[in-house]
Amino acid sequence: MAYLSRYKSLDFLRGVAVLLVMTAHGLPGYFSTHIGWTGVNLFFVLSGFFVSGLLFKEYKERGKMHAGRFFMRRIFKIWPLFYTALLLELAYFTIKQTPPHPSQVLAEIFFFQNYRPGFMQVTWSLAIEEQFYFMIALILPLITYYGKGSWVVPGCILIMVTTLALRVIHYFSFPQYDPYTHHYPLQFEADSLSAGILISWYYHFKYERFKHWVSENKVVLLILSIILLVPIFIFQYYDKWTFTIGLTSIWLGYSGIIMLLVILPVQQKEWNDFFHTKLALAIAWIGFYSYAIYLFHVFIGAGVVNNFRKYCWVRAPVAVQFLIFLTADIFFGYFVSSLVEQPILRWRNRVLPSMGQMKVSRKNHRQV
Repeated sequence: MAYLSRYKSLDFLRGVAVLLVMTAHGLPGYFSTHIGWTGVNLFFVLSGFFVSGLLFKEYKERGKMHAGRFFMRRIFKIWPLFYTALLLELAYFTIKQTPPHPSQVLAEIFFFQNYRPGFMQVTWSLAIEEQFYFMIALILPLITYYGKGSWVVPGCILIMVTTLALRVIHYFSFPQYDPYTHHYPLQFEADSLSAGILISWYYHFKYERFKHWVSENKVVLLILSIILLVPIFIFQYYDKWTFTIGLTSIWLGYSGIIMLLVILPVQQKEWNDFFHTKLALAIAWIGFYSYAIYLFHVFIGAGVVNNFRKYCWVRAPVAVQFLIFLTADIFFGYFVSSLVEQPILRWRNRVLPSMGQMKVSRKNHRQV
């Protein structure tokens, strides 16, 4: 099997995910309360797939996982842009004489803003992912060191079942919804991330069987994924269905789509051709810069729209405001990623290359 250095189809999905989230925050009404917010859960499954895949690939190549190298590389991926955003927003609110409370700043700095309110609005999901990275950097190398790699599958299933049970028990014990008690804590979102790990495990260690199963069942898998996602068009964000069984339905639906897009574009020409169309490439381009776009989108998009309404068009149609919101966010995300994220990642890859990059470098050196 030839591993792809980047999954164009999954960059496309990341683009879809960030567009969904921007819709949730920039287009009030039905799309905000029903559909857009689920983009975060799509991100979680994708993150589980990509991040665990880094460790799985290393294990296949070296027979072990280097937790320290993995976590340091994640730090250089996540922290520079995050702390840039934190400093910019902190400076802005201080200049506006509305500085956040010190407890909010501490929550942001130490990545527990999914348990205590921060001030950056969207970083609760980043806290979940950082906590997730830390856990898998400890657990996966440990179980593979002791030759218990087969524990990954039952472990992920256990997390999925436990997370669902915790959501149901908690919601019916405390029916008054609060995002910091019902939605944002890691223990209520860990199943989405575990789903990504499970897909990644089969992709990396049972590829032929996984490929055959997805190819043979692609129609059924697509129909089931659509059925599982139908409830988001019916139930609102705050409905009890959503924060009990609904989240499970959402990540299952997105997991099915991810499995299809991991396998079929490589196996079937018509699927591959679609991801080379101008529309798909544009969305994949947005997906490539999705972290920067996501991190700044509320701060930048809302600010640009407010100033547009204040100085240009007070009663601008919602569609016009949303287009400005999207455009400002996408181009600012591209700008700040090019200025901060991409140069640091290039430096990281020189100073602390991944095992795959080291392998390529040694091969090129031998050829020279």
